[in-house]
Amino acid sequence: MATGIVNLRDSIYQEAMRYAKMHNVSLESFVENIIINTINRDKHSSKKFKLKSFDELSPRVQSLIGSGHVSKEAEDDINGRKARMDSLERKYGNG
Repeated sequence: MATGIVNLRDSIYQEAMRYAKMHNVSLESFVENIIINTINRDKHSSKKFKLKSFDELSPRVQSLIGSGHVSKEAEDDINGRKARMDSLERKYGNG
């Protein structure tokens, strides 16, 4: 087992000692558990999130999205610039 020194503010040390004593564990076990839990939480949260395509969603979720769904034709115009320009051209003509 490796040993090391960790410097803590006195108030944090006292609270940690009080907590460990109240839960009938050693300060060493308490600190080890905190470190282990933090490491495990980080391991689980680092999983990559993959955005599903519309077709991969359940029918219920698809129905909730409704008109907010981007059609296949509009996927190449994700920010709507082309659609906006087309609308302006229809309204004001080629100008």
